[in-house]
Amino acid sequence: MKTDPQPPVPALSGSSLPVGIKPLTPAEAARAAKVSVSLIYQLCAERRLPHYRVGGTGRRGKIVIDEAELIEFLRSCRVDSSDLAEDDGPLRHIR
Repeated sequence: MKTDPQPPVPALSGSSLPVGIKPLTPAEAARAAKVSVSLIYQLCAERRLPHYRVGGTGRRGKIVIDEAELIEFLRSCRVDSSDLAEDDGPLRHIR
C-alpha cells in the first residue's frame, strides 16, 4: 500500500521554533555581536531585536534569537560616515 508523502513539519517537535533557523541563546548572541548579554535582553524587551519566546513568559520561558535575524539587525544599526551632519561636531568619548 502506497501512502502520500507527509507535508513538511512547520515547527520543531516540542517547540514553537520554525524549521531552518539557527537558534542562539542571548549569551551566544551577545558573544557573536560582541555586546553584553544585558544589552541583548534590553533589545528584546524593547522589541527592537526579533526573537522567539519559547515555553511561555517568565522564568520558564526561553528567549531564542535567529542568527540570520541578529545579523540583519546589526546591519540595520550601521551608521555611515556620510550620515554625520557637519554641525554635529567631532565624536567624543562620554564617561
